[in-house]
Amino acid sequence: DARLAAVQAALPRIDDLRNPAMRDRHWHALGAAVGAPAGVLLPATRSPLRDLLALDLPRHADAVAAAVDRARRELAVEQALARIDAAWAAHTLTFSPHAGTGVLLAAIPPALADGLETDVIALQNLASGRLAQANAEFGDRVRAWRGRLAGVDAVLTSWTAAQRKWVAL
Repeated sequence: DARLAAVQAALPRIDDLRNPAMRDRHWHALGAAVGAPAGVLLPATRSPLRDLLALDLPRHADAVAAAVDRARRELAVEQALARIDAAWAAHTLTFSPHAGTGVLLAAIPPALADGLETDVIALQNLASGRLAQANAEFGDRVRAWRGRLAGVDAVLTSWTAAQRKWVAL
């Protein structure tokens, strides 16, 4: 039966659309690419099967694959930025008294220094990628983090240099 063949041909594309990386922006872009009427193409958990079958998804396999691929890549960027958010919310400086004077000196934990270097490199890679350049939200977040970490690096460098000079006095 032709209807059964149509369902069998569409099921792999429908399964692709079930990817949890798909966001509203991907659904809207995919809807425009396949010529779906407004409101017809909703997340796969809410779209009636008859509406998905009516879109002839096998004919638009490339558009579906591109939307899902972009969603996966954007999810990787979102996860990288979330990891950086969480890491820098958890970093702390410890202070210990100088033996001779009792003045508190900052001790920069190796995890903070290593994290700074790792995250600066990660943000440079994200900034040079197409996704951060094409998606204003990602680009803004990447630029903001690059600025913050440049400030952290400058402050820590100046602080440790000043401490070294003070201790040498």
